[in-house]
Amino acid sequence: MLLSTLFVNGILIAAAFALPAAKGAWRSRRASTTNGTSPRDSPGLGSGSRRSQPSIAGSADLQFSTNWAGAVISEAPGFWKAVTSSFNVPQATPGGVAVWVGIDGNTCQQAILQAGINAIDFNGQPTYQAWWEWFPNPETLVPLAVGPGHTMQVSVQANSLTTGLVTIENLSTGQFVQENVQGPVPLCLQDAEWIVEDFEENGGLVPFANFGTVTFSGAAAITNAGGTAIPGGEANVLDIEQNGAVLTSVLVDGVTVVVSHT
Repeated sequence: MLLSTLFVNGILIAAAFALPAAKGAWRSRRASTTNGTSPRDSPGLGSGSRRSQPSIAGSADLQFSTNWAGAVISEAPGFWKAVTSSFNVPQATPGGVAVWVGIDGNTCQQAILQAGINAIDFNGQPTYQAWWEWFPNPETLVPLAVGPGHTMQVSVQANSLTTGLVTIENLSTGQFVQENVQGPVPLCLQDAEWIVEDFEENGGLVPFANFGTVTFSGAAAITNAGGTAIPGGEANVLDIEQNGAVLTSVLVDGVTVVVSHT
C-alpha cells in the first residue's frame, strides 16, 4: 500500500492532502438502540441522526443493533489514538449501506470520528462515495473514485480531542485522500469500531441493501500509550436486527472482521 501506514505510536503517515469536498446533509453516524437503556450503557440511542446506535440485547460479546453490524472495542475515556483496516467495497443493490472505521459513537455518543464508503442504489443508478465525518456534523464527501470490488484502506487518527487525521486509500487504483479534520464536539477516545451500517436519511433508516459480505482485514486500533489492539478476543460483536429479523452475521478472528448479509 502507498499510504495509511500505521506505526505503533499511533501516527498515520501519508504524503499529500486533498481539498475538502462538499458536505452531505443526509448522514449522521451514531449508533442507535431501541431497548431504552442509557446511551452511556449501550450503543445506539437514536435521535433521528444518520448514525444511530446499536440496540443491545444478548451477551456482553454479542449485541443486536438496529443499524450497526461489526466489531467494537470499548475502553476507558482517553484510551484510543487511531483505528485502521482495509475492506472490500460491496456491490450496490437497492437501498443503501455504509462501511467504515471509527472512534467513539458506541459507549461515547457525543461524537464520532469516522471514515469509509457508501454503496447506494435508490433509483436504479448505483452510486459509490468515499467520505469522512465528525458527528454531529454531516459527512464530507471526498474526491476519490470508488467502485464495486475495490479494496479500500481507511484510517482515522485523533491528534487531540477535537482534531484528527483521516486517510482513505483505494488500493485497487492507487489513489488516496488525506485530510486534517476538526470536530465540533470533543471525542471521548473510548470506542474503536469496524462497522457496516444501515444509515439514516430524513429521520429514518434507509432500506438496508443486501451487500453480500464485507471483510475487514488488518483491523487494528492504536492506544494513546502506543499499544496495539485487534478485534479478535477483545471486541464486542454487533448484528443488525430489525422488526424481529436478524439481517447480518458477524465473525471475528484476529485482525479480520467478516460481516455478511443473511
